[in-house]
Amino acid sequence: MNLTLNMIAEQLTDKGYTAVIHQKDMSAYSCVKLYKKGALTPEPDALYVSEQIPDFSFLEKAAGLVVPVKETSITCNAIFLKTSLSLTEILNDILSIFYEIQNCELQLGHLMLCKSGLQEMVTLMEKILGNPIYVINNSFKVLAMCGSENMRELSANWRHMEDVGYLPYSTIQNLIHSDELNSMENYDDARYTDSKYFYTPFINYNLKYKNISQGHFFIIGMMKPISKGDIDIVNQCGPYIREAVLSRQEGFFPKGRRYEDFMMDILRGKLTDMNFMQRRLEDLGFQAGSTYVLVKIRPVNQHEIIFNYIAKELEKINNSRPIIAERCIITIVLLNHYVTLPRLLEILDGLCAEYSCKIGISDIFNGYHQFSLHYQQAYAALEIGAIVSPLLHVYCFKDYLLPFVFKSLEKKNLSLRVFISREYSLLTDYDKENNTEYVKTLYTYILQSKNVIHTAYALHIHRNTLNYRLNKIEDIGYLSLKDNMVLLRFWVSQNIISYTQTTQYNEI
Repeated sequence: MNLTLNMIAEQLTDKGYTAVIHQKDMSAYSCVKLYKKGALTPEPDALYVSEQIPDFSFLEKAAGLVVPVKETSITCNAIFLKTSLSLTEILNDILSIFYEIQNCELQLGHLMLCKSGLQEMVTLMEKILGNPIYVINNSFKVLAMCGSENMRELSANWRHMEDVGYLPYSTIQNLIHSDELNSMENYDDARYTDSKYFYTPFINYNLKYKNISQGHFFIIGMMKPISKGDIDIVNQCGPYIREAVLSRQEGFFPKGRRYEDFMMDILRGKLTDMNFMQRRLEDLGFQAGSTYVLVKIRPVNQHEIIFNYIAKELEKINNSRPIIAERCIITIVLLNHYVTLPRLLEILDGLCAEYSCKIGISDIFNGYHQFSLHYQQAYAALEIGAIVSPLLHVYCFKDYLLPFVFKSLEKKNLSLRVFISREYSLLTDYDKENNTEYVKTLYTYILQSKNVIHTAYALHIHRNTLNYRLNKIEDIGYLSLKDNMVLLRFWVSQNIISYTQTTQYNEI
C-alpha cells in the first residue's frame, strides 16, 4: 500500500507532532528513506526524511519530503514538522507508520485469499480507522460491522441496521426520492457524506463491480472526525472489502450468476439438451410431477434495491428462486396445498400495492419441460395486459389469450377487421340506426352459454323481452342461434372490436 501525505501527517499528529502539509500533487509513497547530503537522484515513490531542505536539484526530482523546519515554499510535496525529536526518532516514527498501514494491507490480502471472513477484515479496518464500520449489500442488508460497543449512540437508522440487520424500507425510499442514493452510487472512490437521513457524517466507499453498485463500505465519524487521511486509507483498502463481498455466496448474488444465466438460457429456449436440463433442474429441486406457474414482475421504480426487496419477498413463497433479468424479476412458483393459485394472486396483489409493479402470470403447468413456453406466456400477459387493462396490475395469460392472438396477427400486417363476421356487422349497423342493444344481447347470450334465464338476469330484463330480442336478432342478422360456428365468429368479432378500441392499434 502506498501512503499519502494526509495519511502520514495525521498519524504523526496522533504521535504528538505538529505537522503542516505542503501538497503539489496527489502522490503516494511506497517507502521512506533518509536523505543523505549530496544525493542527486531520488528514488521514485519514496518519501525522504531530511534535517534541512535539500538542494534544488534534488527537490525538483523528489516525490516527497519530511523536514523538521518551518513551512516554506518548495517544489515538491512536503510535511513540515514542529518537534524537538532527533532526525533518527522522526525516521523511526514514520517507518512505524509505514509498517502498521502496509502490514494492514498484507493482512487484508491474506484474509481475502484465505476467505477467512469479511467480519475479520472489518474488525481490522476498525482498529486502523478508529470509527464504527458497516459493510452492506446493495439492498442495505448488513454483511459485517464493527464498533458495536459504541453504536448505541448513533442515529436511529444506524441503530436499526445493528438491531435488525438492514435499513428501513422507508429510509431507502427517501434516499431514492431525494437522489441521495444515486449520488452515493455514482462515485468510484471514497467520499465524505453528510446525509440528512443518517445525521452522523460518514465515509462512503461504493463497492462497484462492472460499473454497478454491489453495496457500500461505511465508516461513521463518531469516535473521531473523518479526515482526509481516513478517506485515503479507505480508497487503498476498499478494493479488498469489495472482493470479499463479491466472493461471499450470501452477498449480492445469493444464488450465483451461474444459476441466473442457466435459468435464463432455459427460459429463452437456448438449451436443447433435455438430459442435461433434467439433471440440472432436478439438482435445483424442480420435479417432473409437480405443478408450477411462472411469474414475471416489472417494478415501476427500476432501482436495484426495489428489485432485491421484491426478490426477497418471492423467496418466501415455497422457497422459490427468483432471478433478475430484462429489467424484471422472474420466478417459478411451486403450487401445492400451502400455496394455491388464488393464494399466490393475493400475495402478488400485496406486492403490487407495496412496491408498485406490473405482473404477468403464465398458465399452470406440470413439470419442467416447457419452461420456455410458459415464460413466453408470462411475458405476453405482462406486455399485453398493461396495454389492454392499464388500471390492473396482475395479468394472467388465460385472460389475455385473444389479445395475444390479435397482436400476433397485427405483427404480420393482417387487418383484424377481415375477421369480423357479416352477422356482427348487420347487428352493429342496426343498433346504430335504431338505438337498440342487439349486439350486447347476443354477446351476453353467448357468454351465458345460451342459457335464457341467466342471460335475462345478466341484462336485467324479463325473459319474454329476451326471447323477443333473440327472434329479432335472427331476423336482422340472417342467422340461426343453433349454428355454433356463427356464434363463435360473432364472439370473436366482438372481442376484436373491444381489443382495437382499447389498444388503438399501439404496438407493444
